[in-house]
Amino acid sequence: MAERAGGVTVVPTEPGSYGVFYQRLRTALWEGGPLTVDPHSTVPALEVIDAAVRSARSRVVIALS
Repeated sequence: MAERAGGVTVVPTEPGSYGVFYQRLRTALWEGGPLTVDPHSTVPALEVIDAAVRSARSRVVIALS
C-alpha cells in the first residue's frame, strides 16, 4: 500500500532473492539454462530509464512512444 508523505508517494518494495537471480543468470549464460526474465520484456523499462536520464540532463520532457 502506498502512503503519502509531504506530497510524495512512498511505495514499499518487495523483498527479493538477488542471490538466486544471479545464480540463475550465471547458469543461463554459462550452461545454456533458461533465463529468469525475458530480455525483450525489459526494453520498456530501459526506455523509461533512458528518457528519465535524458530529461534530467536536458531539463526537457522526453516523450515516450
